[in-house]
Amino acid sequence: LHTADEVEKLQTALEGTGVTIKPARENPLDSIWPDQPATPMGKAFVHPVELAGESHADKRARLAEGLRKAGQKAAVVTLPDSLCWLLNVRGADVPKNPVLHGFAVLKDDGRVDLFVNPAKLDDAVGAHLGADVKVHPVEGFGDALKGLTGPVRVDKGTAPLAVSDILKGAGVEVVWGDDPCRLPKACKNAAEIQATREAHLRDGAAM
Repeated sequence: LHTADEVEKLQTALEGTGVTIKPARENPLDSIWPDQPATPMGKAFVHPVELAGESHADKRARLAEGLRKAGQKAAVVTLPDSLCWLLNVRGADVPKNPVLHGFAVLKDDGRVDLFVNPAKLDDAVGAHLGADVKVHPVEGFGDALKGLTGPVRVDKGTAPLAVSDILKGAGVEVVWGDDPCRLPKACKNAAEIQATREAHLRDGAAM
């Protein structure tokens, strides 16, 4: 639940206090919260290229080239908005926020391993993702990390600490670096800018 960056800051702040922090491998809240809501199971849907302005194949190829130039074999993507941007999909796992919960590993050849509950993906989404995006149950994410070849990029500020712990525990070299989707996602293309204008007009009319 915490990032490597958060844990480092906590450890630094606690230096000299006699207080230490240790990872809890089981969430203690689970033992006192028996009636937790079920895991979100919102259906994923395709974000059309007319609105995205770029196919997910082109996005994957562009980001993979960046990995190759940096000498990295793969990058781990843990943010839902990055995952949705990269693959041109949207979801319904968070109310009023069209994101899909899951994880992804982008390889330096542009292929992606997507870890998500397969029940969220219908045939249309599967056809959209294509052969270069392999879908795996989310429960297999940890074991898949152990089988990666490094160096693997991990975002210190956004990825759960468990990601780098699993990689390092398996002897996989970890390189800290920004989520590869973060900057490209922020740089809007012409289609995205036009869609934003149209959305503001609809929103203004509704208000």
